[in-house]
Amino acid sequence: MNITEERVSDLNALLKVKVQKEDYLPKYEKILKNYSKSMNVPGFRKGKVPVGMVKKKYGRGILAEEIQKILDESIHTYIKDHNLKVLGQPLPVKDGEAGDWDAPEDFDFTYELGLAPEFKIDLSDKYDLDFFKVKVDDKMIAEELDRLTRRYGKVEDTEKSTEKDLLIGDFIELREDGLEKEEGIKNRSTIGLEYLEDKKTKKKLLGLKKGDRVELDPEKLAKDHEDLGRMLGITHDEVHHLGHRLFAFEISEVKSLTPAEMNEEFLSKVLPADSEKSEKTLKDYIKKELSGHFDKDSEVLFKRDANRYFSKKLKLELPNEFLKKWIALSNEGKLKPEEIEASYEEYSNSIKWQLIKNKLITEEAIKVEFDDAMEHVKALLKTNYKNYGMPEPAEEELKETAFRIMQNREEVEKIFDSLYEERIMELLKSKAKFNEKELSFDKFKKMAEK
Repeated sequence: MNITEERVSDLNALLKVKVQKEDYLPKYEKILKNYSKSMNVPGFRKGKVPVGMVKKKYGRGILAEEIQKILDESIHTYIKDHNLKVLGQPLPVKDGEAGDWDAPEDFDFTYELGLAPEFKIDLSDKYDLDFFKVKVDDKMIAEELDRLTRRYGKVEDTEKSTEKDLLIGDFIELREDGLEKEEGIKNRSTIGLEYLEDKKTKKKLLGLKKGDRVELDPEKLAKDHEDLGRMLGITHDEVHHLGHRLFAFEISEVKSLTPAEMNEEFLSKVLPADSEKSEKTLKDYIKKELSGHFDKDSEVLFKRDANRYFSKKLKLELPNEFLKKWIALSNEGKLKPEEIEASYEEYSNSIKWQLIKNKLITEEAIKVEFDDAMEHVKALLKTNYKNYGMPEPAEEELKETAFRIMQNREEVEKIFDSLYEERIMELLKSKAKFNEKELSFDKFKKMAEK
């Protein structure tokens, strides 16, 4: 076996691999003999099939498989031993193969490599990062207070729908002529008029009573595909193949909601048990909860902005043409070139960010231990119990549930990735120049949409 490396550029290389006869012949001949012992061929006793017959029928396939194993192992070892930072996987060069499969001797193969760029990150004040927070103002607190009083309010039947009422009824799929489609989608759902953003659809649903039917587009009611799926009672895949279909909504109930009064009963439902039961305490509690909610959004935005900032600041270049070829091959030709081009920028940005994270993990000696992951899972479980209004289980039960989750390899990888990213964000905040800026919700939303 002989491997030589030819650098085409800083980001591209060729590996030329010579597989010699002695590399594959002993194993190849052994496999042929094993085949001859196990084959059933009319006219020959089992185990007495001539090796030449096996070779004639299966030899080329067996040889190709054995040489591929040798190539995979030797290339992997070469990359590891020479500390090559390879992106994607080595790609065989079409014209880079030489050898006679019918009279095998030595074979030559050529593989194309895409290499990661070399770069340095010296965290200091020269890296200037912004962290945007939402300013929770009196208007937001008042809106959340109104939502809570309505949530814990009294629901009653009403004659006709108004802007803040609930409609309960059935979505019914229609044919083009407006009649109900046989075996079409039919699902009972609830529409909260208060939260509809499409003004034309909302206007259609006002002034309606029990038994009324109105044609509408469910997509104008839903927040996203998941919401649309729940509304129509269909799966995520079915939503994506829904297309433009006609639907009617037939009303079975119209409900009005009377907000709860600001009294001790209402305050006891909303505030933690050990809190003072007063309107001021509730407003302070709402402010704290909203701030905690928006802090998560701030972290997501900070990650995105850090990704963009460092990718631009470090001027990272990738072997783009190689990666496009690798994407095409790894998707077995299912993606068209224009589809790869359309999504490539997002893909390349994710690779750059992964390279940056890996560099920081190595150079700053960031570590995540198994116990860290266990504590993270336990904290998530506690939050879930709290969100569903359930009592927190005993420590031993929490540990058992967390341990079961940690048996799932995919879940473990997600948890470790999440914890590494958290620690990287903490590192950036502590070592780079960190500017915390408070914005109104509308300005924060615009910043997130950029």
